[in-house]
Amino acid sequence: MPGQLIYGVAFNTNTWGSQPTGQPGPYESLNFGVTTPAPGIGTNPLTGTAYWNTAAASNYTDGGAGGVGTFRPDTGWSYSGAIGLDASAAPKHPDRVRC
Repeated sequence: MPGQLIYGVAFNTNTWGSQPTGQPGPYESLNFGVTTPAPGIGTNPLTGTAYWNTAAASNYTDGGAGGVGTFRPDTGWSYSGAIGLDASAAPKHPDRVRC
């Protein structure tokens, strides 16, 4: 595994995503949890930074100067995303290289 991992979560809703469904529903505004406490042992977060992809230039701290519609860093965030990974629990696939 690399020493650093940046991850994203993507999904389609009625009007958003790589292939919007065109179907209204409760999933229109799916979100994922974030944490305000500092991440635990073994982490190296970029404090105040989040990576995301939005088409709205005004959502970025730089007003979209760094581009829109691409997965990129944004500053000025007061919280960090937090996940746990356990590579040892991943199923073995002969066609995939394990790190």
